[in-house]
Amino acid sequence: MVIIAVDDERLAVESIMKSIRSVVPGAEVYGFRSGASAMDFLENHPVDVAFLDIEMRDMNGMDLAAQIRRRFPRMNIVFTTGYSRYAGRAFDVRASGYILKPITAEKIRNELENLRYPVRNQIHGIGQDSHSGSEETKISKQPERKSPVADSWPALNKDAWTQIPFKGLLFRTFGNFEVFADSIPLRFKYVKTKELLAYLVDRCGALCSNREITAVLWEEDGRDHASYLKSIRADLVTVLEEYGYGNVLVRRRGGIGIIPSKVVCDYYIYLNRMKHRGKPDGEPLYLEYRGEYMTQYSWAEVTNSILTHMSSEHGKQLETDRKELSVL
Repeated sequence: MVIIAVDDERLAVESIMKSIRSVVPGAEVYGFRSGASAMDFLENHPVDVAFLDIEMRDMNGMDLAAQIRRRFPRMNIVFTTGYSRYAGRAFDVRASGYILKPITAEKIRNELENLRYPVRNQIHGIGQDSHSGSEETKISKQPERKSPVADSWPALNKDAWTQIPFKGLLFRTFGNFEVFADSIPLRFKYVKTKELLAYLVDRCGALCSNREITAVLWEEDGRDHASYLKSIRADLVTVLEEYGYGNVLVRRRGGIGIIPSKVVCDYYIYLNRMKHRGKPDGEPLYLEYRGEYMTQYSWAEVTNSILTHMSSEHGKQLETDRKELSVL
């Protein structure tokens, strides 16, 4: 289990982290003193639970929670605050819990035992003594990832990640959006670069105008993002060309797109399977759609709804076929 705590007061965040570790000694716990640093961490690391203070100097905890909910819809959010007046607003962002300060281990335990969304691993070690050693905490320490590809791959099959093609550009859209070049997870200079690539994948080869991309990535906030968009486009091209896959992009003045035939993508394969019906022999487990699609991005909910409908209709048809065969 991976847990973060965000509070602009150093003593407060250290106290929360200490309480969390006393309840769940085996958890990875990271602390942040600003919403911005927490969001940067979340973009590159899977997190199960976020404990958020509300009244912070750089970013209100409610605003931070709204950002988290848009990007990571199934992350558990627990507010930690000295004020009860925000309880109503906590429901608006589908918070898992609400703790009034002072924070205690017992309050932490109660929230972790009653999370809104299931975590990737069972909660181990609740009620056990914490590990011995120094209680000194390093804020914002980056976690060690010995196997980043395996870490981010579905837990249905621990060996599923080994089925990534050894050579090629692979997009995983079911669950969180991830991209691999020759089995290596790609990292970009800007957070929005990855979201731009995700949107191009979602558009299935359509040439997307700068105006369309701006409206989607910044949700028509009325600000001028032309310079930033130019930077993330350049970042995308640079990284893909670095790995030898710059040719998957189609670039025109004022527009950009992706060539589906030059990549491997679970979404594209799933659409092809739905079109022709039936499941090819030997299809890897990660190609299964299980109700989640690019969960970091709110705009992907439209496609997710379509996939859910397709999956439901396909299931009904399979059941009809089985009944017909049983009659014969």
